[in-house]
Amino acid sequence: MVWLYQDAFNRANETPLAGQWVTSPSLGAFNLASNVVQAASFAADSGAQLVATVLSWPNDQWCRSIVTATGTVGGASGVGLRLRSDAVANTFYRATMDHAAASNVNIGKVIAGTYTSLGTATLAWSDGAMMEFQVQGQTVSLLVNGTRILTANDTAIAAGTPGVFYSSTITAATNDQFEAGDFLQQIGGLPTAQPPNPPRVGATAVQ
Repeated sequence: MVWLYQDAFNRANETPLAGQWVTSPSLGAFNLASNVVQAASFAADSGAQLVATVLSWPNDQWCRSIVTATGTVGGASGVGLRLRSDAVANTFYRATMDHAAASNVNIGKVIAGTYTSLGTATLAWSDGAMMEFQVQGQTVSLLVNGTRILTANDTAIAAGTPGVFYSSTITAATNDQFEAGDFLQQIGGLPTAQPPNPPRVGATAVQ
């Protein structure tokens, strides 16, 4: 796996999240506050994705983030990540989790605004966990703290960009230390290249 983009969110507040980020089509915005990002309103599904023109994102991609959530709703609600997000249509793969006692982890897809679950699991996790979302070909996977929790096969979405996601009805959720990339071979555990000009303070893109 190779890092193509990193954002620690350690900078002044942004309303909405800006720079290399854009609010996802037909969803609520994400804000940056106190060096983490969260939905501008916890009453609405919200999303932010990387601008498609910053990098030529590969179809096989991953993203990960340190996450927190306050809520026990389950049923695909909670803090999340997204992959292959379309720049115009409300279409993407999504992963979410909260602290419900059962069925609190989910992966799914949204096609032109219509959500379909691809898999659900139960996992006891603590705030500050590393949530990682992957798609390779038709295989979509969610890992938590390096352990694979869910895997599904789907061919509906071919391309797009990574990002963060929130599914409404819980009390609060945050993403921090966002990273995204592809599955090309690394050398010595490090990315094969570094950019001459990072896209912003606290963020890194690898060309």
